[in-house]
Amino acid sequence: MMRPRPLVALALALAALLVVTLGCQRTVEVQTGLRVECPYGHVDESALTTVKVPANTAGAYRVRTERRVCDKHVRLEALYAEAQAAIAAGDLDAARAKLAQVTAEDPRFRSAPEQLQQLERGQKPKPDADSDTPASKPATVAPKPGEGDTSGPVGSLAKYAPDALRGYTAEPPSTDALSLSRQYKPTGSTMVLSVVIAVEQYRTPVEAKNALSAVMDPGYAQDAATQKVGAHTVRLGSDGRSFAAAGFTDGAIVVVVEMAAKTGVDPKGLIDDVRDVIEQLP
Repeated sequence: MMRPRPLVALALALAALLVVTLGCQRTVEVQTGLRVECPYGHVDESALTTVKVPANTAGAYRVRTERRVCDKHVRLEALYAEAQAAIAAGDLDAARAKLAQVTAEDPRFRSAPEQLQQLERGQKPKPDADSDTPASKPATVAPKPGEGDTSGPVGSLAKYAPDALRGYTAEPPSTDALSLSRQYKPTGSTMVLSVVIAVEQYRTPVEAKNALSAVMDPGYAQDAATQKVGAHTVRLGSDGRSFAAAGFTDGAIVVVVEMAAKTGVDPKGLIDDVRDVIEQLP
């Protein structure tokens, strides 16, 4: 008697597809959007969406993976830095409150649990001298592989994620053969938590337009609009929860700007800020 063959799970880097047949029309379920792998060990998949699309357009839908500090830990880094400043200034009540906020969300964040325990025992901890957030801390180490390297074909994409962006501080870009992404931190905004510009090269302009739709249609359908911004026809929208985004194609290149809102901020209010970023791009 033949033994049943085991099912084989295939992990696809660009999209996860489940074939579905509806009558005579073949469709697929496609996972698309952004997956953030944070160096603090947190994986954020809140921006991933599964949609049903015609099978012949499935190749345009992708899961983008970015390796950067997630929005949650950007906020915790800022709180942690404020706690260290409070310790140095001798304001231990303020330091205790901020460290309690940090450990409530991440019980193992840097030296926060040890410092909080010292404060609870009536001791004054030594402030962490290396507590600056990435937005204010200068780079002191060489970029990791795939970070900051814009040599080769990907170099043509770098102009869409410039070193200088009005109102923001740029971090080193993350690159692979045909894509580039870069995170920016605001220098003074009370509404914007962070910005990511993602740029990807496709084979044809048609594929690029399909890919832009695959990102904007399911992910940023709230407050959607199409406008002329500079030399580009730009699609704008929000997810109705935490993010606003804008995207355009330039031939076979897709450029998407995603902006994260600070806690309590309606992302609809960031659409003008996203448009301002687009206006600074070539």
